[in-house]
Amino acid sequence: MLEDHPLRREMIGELHSRPFLAFQAPAEVLHLAFKPLDPPISLDHEAVLTHLNTLLKIDGKTPAGDDINHLVSQFGDLKMKFELHTEFISYTFVKERAAAAPFSSGPEDWLPHDWLASAPGKLIASCWLHAESADSPEDAEAKITGSLREHFHGDSLASAWVSGGRCATAADFRLDPRGQTRFALVTTPGLGARRIGRVAQRLIEMETYRALAMLALPVARRVGRRLPEIGGELSEVILALTQERAVTKDRETLDRLTKLSAELERLSSDSTFRLSAARAYHSIVDDRIRTLREERIVERQAFQDFMVRRFLPAMRTCQSVDSRLEALSQRAERAGNLLRTRVDVSLEEQNQELLQSMNERAALQLRLQQTVEGLSVVAISYYAVSLAGFLIAPLADAVGWPLSLLKAIAALPIIGAVWYLVRQIRNRVETSSPRD
Repeated sequence: MLEDHPLRREMIGELHSRPFLAFQAPAEVLHLAFKPLDPPISLDHEAVLTHLNTLLKIDGKTPAGDDINHLVSQFGDLKMKFELHTEFISYTFVKERAAAAPFSSGPEDWLPHDWLASAPGKLIASCWLHAESADSPEDAEAKITGSLREHFHGDSLASAWVSGGRCATAADFRLDPRGQTRFALVTTPGLGARRIGRVAQRLIEMETYRALAMLALPVARRVGRRLPEIGGELSEVILALTQERAVTKDRETLDRLTKLSAELERLSSDSTFRLSAARAYHSIVDDRIRTLREERIVERQAFQDFMVRRFLPAMRTCQSVDSRLEALSQRAERAGNLLRTRVDVSLEEQNQELLQSMNERAALQLRLQQTVEGLSVVAISYYAVSLAGFLIAPLADAVGWPLSLLKAIAALPIIGAVWYLVRQIRNRVETSSPRD
């Protein structure tokens, strides 16, 4: 037996970790998605597990383990599916029997009120799908455009044939009096339970991920209101770079630019997750619509048409703000680099002038030092000759020579000796001093 990679079985299992609930019409499907408020973005796994196990305990089921990320079970007469996602959880319930009237029930009619109220997050999506069967495609289309149409708002109603023309669907993407988004699904003869389950899941996921993607729109609007102001201030800073300015003014401009860059970074930090998540959710919505394989019903708008008119502009707003924020950040970075270079060049010029001035002062000091050195030789020689006069005074009396003559004879070697000694001291200091 070959040894598996530690993650091999986990990754294979991930491909099958989100199964759909197969069912036959007539049926009612309830889908609930809960998400914590931002922040925090991440879920409290302990609270999620407690909430799930509370429901399982009511029906006498075995509690779920800590590593659970999806679960399919039975809750009374309801089929149940639980899914744990990155920032939200979802429950899907299916009841396979005809309803007294379409959309006449709500979550509180199926599930304990206390359990619903204790959900680990706020309700972000609530979908109610009414499924019924038809005797023929013509009968299915008649139901969608006739008896079921009265349950939707006509101005936003979207309907289409899906799954190769085997199902007729309708939705208006509005909230009904119970706070639910309604979907109607009418099946034709011969359509299997698994295929119906796949269509229902795609419709529900389309609405759930649409709602999650739309969370980025308020963030984009808030950031977008500030970006023109930052852009104007940044343009002023860049314009200042074209003018002749003192180094002190350049430093003030650099401080101003640094503050703008810091604010752009803060805006980016506050919005990056939400805007990037919107891109991911938008792509999922597009994928779910594409896999439905829509065909138009009479002259009604399809789901793709609705999303292009109502959903896509919001996503483009988010993408535009994200692009503008990135562009401004790059402009600020380039302006900062340019301004820093300008300040560095100005400082370098000042340093060169300072070094030149220091060199001139050093040369002056050297000349002064040489002058002082000459004077010091004279002064030391004078005192040395004076001291020598005291020493040779007895000799002058002995030989009968004048003392001044003997001092004159001694002056020359004394001066030469003093000069040589001072010279040696200076050479030794220069030799021992550090050099560049």
